[in-house]
Amino acid sequence: MKKSLVLFIKCLIPAALYILMAILTDSLITLFDIDMSHFKMHSQQETFMGLFTVAIIQILVLTLVANRSKLKSKHLAWLLSVLFFTINHALNVIESLVFLRNIYPVSMQMVNLLIGLTTAIVLGYAIAYLRKPSEENQEDIPVFIWSKNLVLSWAGWIIIWFIIYICAGALIPMNVDGVHEFYFSGEGAMDISLVPIAYLMQIPRGSIWILLAIALQKYQKGTSWEKSLVTGIVFGCLMSSTLLIPNFLMPDIVRMAHLPEILYANLLWGIIISWKVNKHFIPVVGASE
Repeated sequence: MKKSLVLFIKCLIPAALYILMAILTDSLITLFDIDMSHFKMHSQQETFMGLFTVAIIQILVLTLVANRSKLKSKHLAWLLSVLFFTINHALNVIESLVFLRNIYPVSMQMVNLLIGLTTAIVLGYAIAYLRKPSEENQEDIPVFIWSKNLVLSWAGWIIIWFIIYICAGALIPMNVDGVHEFYFSGEGAMDISLVPIAYLMQIPRGSIWILLAIALQKYQKGTSWEKSLVTGIVFGCLMSSTLLIPNFLMPDIVRMAHLPEILYANLLWGIIISWKVNKHFIPVVGASE
């Protein structure tokens, strides 16, 4: 009970920082002259409850990574920062440049990227230094083998990502009334001419996911299956949980249709790709970072 209470208190501090940075983002967005009259604006209470829920989920996931990590202090802080920023912001911007192009100004996305990067660094350091110091010796860190044979494997992994990505979108969002119209109507959020580019973008997106999986396998403790499960949780929960916050860019039906899609697709993808990349690691005896 006491340990749970201490963990909860430690989560509240970075969660409060997360909420403050989100409020700052909204404040900066108001500086841009954007017509939002045709969007549904949610009540402050509804938005805050969603924001608080997301903050707790995100911090718990990052704390899970921190507690299972072989890294300490600033190295751990940077790992957490990279995970948070890449999954919550960088990968999302690659998508939104196409799928929300008609309603999400690039300047507004750049503001989100800047604040997202700042938030990532603040949270990374906060969680890393609030983490209970481990009494165990730091474990050896395996080496990932970069070889010519990896090129073919990497291409196969990208194909797996593309299949999961396409199937997830086809199974849920596009079968929900209102989602197709939101993207593909005459005044829809998506620029139809960029559909082929949207598919090509999955090559760099898939590669970024793979690099994150390699980092998580390299710096986590536990068996390969334990690390794969944690990676799936990180991939699924970090990106999908942000959809719990009401926003003016997506109608509620669209937002909530994407939530289970991203959750199960990224969870499955994280487990599969972790299992794949683990085969390319070799143990290093007596070497730690």
